[in-house]
Amino acid sequence: MEKLLKLMQDINEKDKLDHFFYGFFIYNISIYILLFFFPLFISSIISFSLVFIIAFLKEVYDFYHPNHKFSIMDIVYTIIPGIIQTLILFYF
Repeated sequence: MEKLLKLMQDINEKDKLDHFFYGFFIYNISIYILLFFFPLFISSIISFSLVFIIAFLKEVYDFYHPNHKFSIMDIVYTIIPGIIQTLILFYF
């Protein structure tokens, strides 16, 4: 139960909302640019990969700098918009 409460506290942090917003922003900008050069399926794969790589590298940066904290949930919150938007593109 304590782990669940801790997870719920993490969700409410402004940092997680920032990660969600930046994941959304990176995915949208990259897919709109890539659509000029590639079909939708390829553009969405590249955009999602780009969001994941940027999120992972940001957390690697946080791991090696003392004033920052590595969090796997930051990666999750950054890639969630890409997952949602990809599902919307292909299933709705």
